[in-house]
Amino acid sequence: MKKKYIYILLLPGVLFLTLFMIIPLALTFAWTFSDAGSFSFQGYLDFFKNDYFMEILFTTIRVSLLTTLFCIILGFPAAYFISGLRARTKAIMLLLAVFPLLVSPVVRSFSLDDYPWTKRFVKSIPNGRRIAIRTTRNHVHTTCS
Repeated sequence: MKKKYIYILLLPGVLFLTLFMIIPLALTFAWTFSDAGSFSFQGYLDFFKNDYFMEILFTTIRVSLLTTLFCIILGFPAAYFISGLRARTKAIMLLLAVFPLLVSPVVRSFSLDDYPWTKRFVKSIPNGRRIAIRTTRNHVHTTCS
């Protein structure tokens, strides 16, 4: 009886993942083998013959391997250090490590307003609305209120 209860609790999550992740990924993967409605490996052959795409592929693999190595070099000593701390201190250190991941990109982008390279201009337009134009080093953001 207890095991059936656990499976019933898992059902909504499994259905959600199946419907919105597994099925679209499977359809996308199947679509890569389609060429005008017929089965073909032509897309993959063209990809692996093109030097530009191969350069991008190898750059992506190199960057991902270096990032993984960098995270291992930094992560294992940090985890070992945190594992030796008292429970309360360990909880605080884990919170400090995870908290930046919980901050949304919207909040992070608005935090740029305080930096010196950010400039903001507010212009009024005839219908009484205001347009705020915020510039950072590489981007221009506009909002209308």
